[in-house]
Amino acid sequence: MSWVDDPLFSETFGSGNWASSVDRFATPAFRLSLNTSRYVGAPYDHVDAYEALFDVFKPVLKRDAQRLLMIDVSGKPRRRKSITDADWAPFQQQRDIHPDDDRYFIGFDYQAGFVKSDWPKPSEVPTGYIRYDLGPTKFLSRDDRSGRLDASVPVSDFLDGTLDVAALKSAMLGLPVFAGLAGYGMCQSDTFDHPHGEDEQLKNIARKFPVLDVCGSEMRRFWYDDDDNTSKHWIPGINWLTLVRDPYLTAMGGAKAVTDGIDSAIEVQTGNNGVLFQLGDRPITGEKGVDDDLLPLYFELGQRLKPKGDGAPSKAVPWQKPFGDNSADEENERDNLNWARRFYDRKWFDEGGS
Repeated sequence: MSWVDDPLFSETFGSGNWASSVDRFATPAFRLSLNTSRYVGAPYDHVDAYEALFDVFKPVLKRDAQRLLMIDVSGKPRRRKSITDADWAPFQQQRDIHPDDDRYFIGFDYQAGFVKSDWPKPSEVPTGYIRYDLGPTKFLSRDDRSGRLDASVPVSDFLDGTLDVAALKSAMLGLPVFAGLAGYGMCQSDTFDHPHGEDEQLKNIARKFPVLDVCGSEMRRFWYDDDDNTSKHWIPGINWLTLVRDPYLTAMGGAKAVTDGIDSAIEVQTGNNGVLFQLGDRPITGEKGVDDDLLPLYFELGQRLKPKGDGAPSKAVPWQKPFGDNSADEENERDNLNWARRFYDRKWFDEGGS
């Protein structure tokens, strides 16, 4: 059985009208997640680089995408959600609409996947029960407090070569983003400040598959006033492909300091003042007993990319909360932190995620 078919994804939480499961809001996928500054790496200032990335995902999007939610004017999604021929160059399209600097709180989301509600009346449906963007195919770009991009395809499209990995790596290196990661993860319902509300249910998934990227894109934003303050935010994580550029690279002493003496099983590519790491010949989930020989590569890179002192993510700066933001719940806050630092401190592995 492939990991994507694990019954844990459909395990029921709760009972009665409030019964739910992870597959109501998240789907196993091959996932890319990028973070940057709205000033340094805004897509509309680097259209060619971002369109090159979009073109890697375009074949799968053209096959699977059912809707396009696009915000042309700050905070106001356009009414039409159908996808036309003109919509297949979205970064160019949005730059044409916003040729100047009025590009904040805009973006787009190519959506696929739908779970039909069993509830007789829409007014009775619990918040988050119906999902229109379950994926696993998705491409979201958002320019708000910071810049973020999330894209995913079915795992099968990665395994059979439909997703061109060489082109993906080239496109990632060509982007002027702060950092990014790609590998196995969860495509999550998360559309323009309306993420799902069942984050805690991801804990069992994260315990069994600790390498999976389960953190929602929404949880990786940072305030643009803190763009250069790397104690307030850090790389979004480590996965099979991990991209690091400034300001993080400089904070770690530069590319040479990070790459010297690295394990030969970690492929290192440099370009556009960034470093792209590939951890082994294939992505892994971290499941115990499966690909155990590759897991040490994640810990090695974690030691090289570990934030200094009490910088984010830390107890003092609890940036990135995959299991929901509830500061009053000490256990949940600890789990959030242990997961975010799992390749730096290993506590998520040593303590079983709790």
